[in-house]
Amino acid sequence: EFGWRGFLYPHLRAREKTFWDASWKSGLIWAVWHYPLMLFLYWSLGPAALVSSLAGFTATIVAMAYISNYIFERTGSVALCMLLHALNNTLSFAMALCFPKSPFVFLLGIASWIVVAVLDRTNKPQAAKPQSA
Repeated sequence: EFGWRGFLYPHLRAREKTFWDASWKSGLIWAVWHYPLMLFLYWSLGPAALVSSLAGFTATIVAMAYISNYIFERTGSVALCMLLHALNNTLSFAMALCFPKSPFVFLLGIASWIVVAVLDRTNKPQAAKPQSA
């Protein structure tokens, strides 16, 4: 999280026009960062499962980046974002291990986007301030 919320997000936030632009880009970068692990985990399942896993993972990570960035924007706390990250990972892995053939991990991804929709609709962060020359 020190790299994501402590460096990347503030860097993108200062350069992008909106909170969403910075969150979308940081989420994609965050997802791609994890692709080697995802390839290792899902390679043996075949191309269709690999592609669908990467797509679902990427969508969920973009949502989690929005939520984490929102929390960071409101609190300035990297520690709180670390806690959210750890909780998300623990819950996702526990669901996948305990219920491997269930849709729980998929539902967690959907739940993340529901949280994004609620946050985006009810309490948008302010627009980025223009940079001085």
